[in-house]
Amino acid sequence: MTDSLLHIQSKQLAELRSLISETTLEEGELLARVKSNTETAKKTIESALIDLKLKCVEERELAQQTTDTTLAQIKERSELEPVMLQEKHEQRVIELHSSAEDITDQTSSKLYDAVWLAESVYEGAMLKPRKQAQAAIDALEETKETLDTLCEEAPKVLSRLRQNTQAVESNHENEASKSMSAYVSSAQIALEAIQSDPKAKWFVGFRPAIIIFLFTAGGVAGAGTYTGWEVNLSLFAIPIGALILSSLALLVTFASGKNSIRKINIEFAKNVALAKLAYEKSIRAIDNERQEKELAITTNRDVEINKAESRYMPRLNEVTRLLENDLQKEVDRFANVAKKLETKIEQDTIDASSQFDKTMADIELSEQEEEKQIQNTYDSAIASIEEDQTTTMQRLSDRWGNTLSTFSTESENQSNTNALNHPSWKSDWSEWKPNAVSCNTISLGTFDVPFSDIAGELPSSKELQLTLEPIVTLPLCASLPNNTSMLISSSGKQRQKCISMLQNAMMRVLTAITPGKVKFTLIDPVGLGQTFANVLHLADYEESQLLDRAWTEPKHIETQLARLTEHMETVIQKYLRNDFESIDAYNEQAGEIAEPYRFLVIADLPTNFSENAAKRLASIITSGARCGVHVIIHRDNSLPLPAGIDEDTLHRIPLRITEKDGSFCIDEDELR
Repeated sequence: MTDSLLHIQSKQLAELRSLISETTLEEGELLARVKSNTETAKKTIESALIDLKLKCVEERELAQQTTDTTLAQIKERSELEPVMLQEKHEQRVIELHSSAEDITDQTSSKLYDAVWLAESVYEGAMLKPRKQAQAAIDALEETKETLDTLCEEAPKVLSRLRQNTQAVESNHENEASKSMSAYVSSAQIALEAIQSDPKAKWFVGFRPAIIIFLFTAGGVAGAGTYTGWEVNLSLFAIPIGALILSSLALLVTFASGKNSIRKINIEFAKNVALAKLAYEKSIRAIDNERQEKELAITTNRDVEINKAESRYMPRLNEVTRLLENDLQKEVDRFANVAKKLETKIEQDTIDASSQFDKTMADIELSEQEEEKQIQNTYDSAIASIEEDQTTTMQRLSDRWGNTLSTFSTESENQSNTNALNHPSWKSDWSEWKPNAVSCNTISLGTFDVPFSDIAGELPSSKELQLTLEPIVTLPLCASLPNNTSMLISSSGKQRQKCISMLQNAMMRVLTAITPGKVKFTLIDPVGLGQTFANVLHLADYEESQLLDRAWTEPKHIETQLARLTEHMETVIQKYLRNDFESIDAYNEQAGEIAEPYRFLVIADLPTNFSENAAKRLASIITSGARCGVHVIIHRDNSLPLPAGIDEDTLHRIPLRITEKDGSFCIDEDELR
């Protein structure tokens, strides 16, 4: 099944609408995209340049701040580090002095300890000979005390023994070969011998008197006994004789004892003298020995002190020398470091300035490179935008030109074909001949298509300029066999124009279809036939075949519609059945007996249409085309539709023309 011309035109206009809409949209999107991308690129480059400038300003400020900070630090160092260096130098000097003092103290301490040890040993050693000498002297003194005691005791003993003390010549200075104690012991023995002399003991105390008394008393007792106590010479002579005898005996004994004691006393005196000599000699010997030992100890002390001084004094002198040397080194080092520090600070200042200049130069170079890179990026973006614009515009232009060219060609072909098959009423009809074969279109006139109404705004680019006229005129045709029905809707004010359209449509049907292959059923409830007055003359020639009359009454209308529906039933049940899709397929085989097309022409629908009539009309609209039954209807929009038919049914009519704002347009989405 081929598409109707109206459908083809609808598709063409849809394509054209789509082309214009899509092209306008894509052009708008392209221009907007180009504008947006260009603005974005401009904003990007402006923002990038601003950011770059800000970044460079920040980097320069940072470089300046860094340099200022570095120079401030260098200045602070130049003020602080010399002080620190001076402090370190002074501290080092103090440390050197302290170290030297420590070494000096240690060495001095060792020297002092050595001297102290020598002195201590000396003092300790000096005590020993002195103690020994003192001990010896004490022993001598003790012996001397013993001697003195003996010397003191001897006169007393001699006196007690009634002996005279005799002086003894001291001629034994060189004979004191023994120790004093030996001589004292000998003297003591001699004194003891004197004291123990038996003869001398008789003369101690009152012993001689007692002896004489005893002897005298004995003489008296003997004389008394002898005389009987008579006073006579014997009485006195015996006691006196006893007295004399005892006295003489005592004198003899005394003389003998005195001689013995004198010898012993001489020995005593000799030993005493020798003891004294030995004492003096021992004292001198002890003192000499003491002095010798003290000299030896003093000499040893001096030797040890000299050793300590020989050992430690060079060290002390070396410490002084090393201290002076270290101090000189420290002074030299301090001067060297101070010089290096000064040089370093100067160099750091130069380096900071050089680094600042280098950083500023690097920032300047980086800024130039980044500006160049940003510009290159911008140029690339603009080139990409231009390439996108060129490519897209070329694609749109190609599609635009091709589609418009195709539309123009097809529109021209349609107009040419329509003019050929359906000449203008104003043309020369003298040479017109009826069609031997029915045309597949029925010309109903033309309709204008303003491009501004197709898709609104047109593209504005010069590459997309409209090469056609702003308004395109296309032939308006109904197509056989399926898209032939026509509905014209208007208000009452435009009725006459609608009637003219009906009349024109009927005349075009007559000229398009082979003579004898069309029949009309006319419904004119308002005009009462006047609407079709120009075609009713045809009934005079072939009444039974072409048309009968114009029907106006509801009853007649219903009857005529019933006849058409009965005809449709006959076609479906008798001719088509399940063998043919439509009456046209049947007619191709029927030949001479082919069924003609039947057109139901209605003016002023729904006037005088009953519900049954409306239902039959709905049936004809729905199924009539298959049976070769088509409708050409004028509808008065000011009147409501009767029951039995609705808007949806009327919208099934392929070609619908409706009034809008005082003009007529095709009720088709793409053709309005």
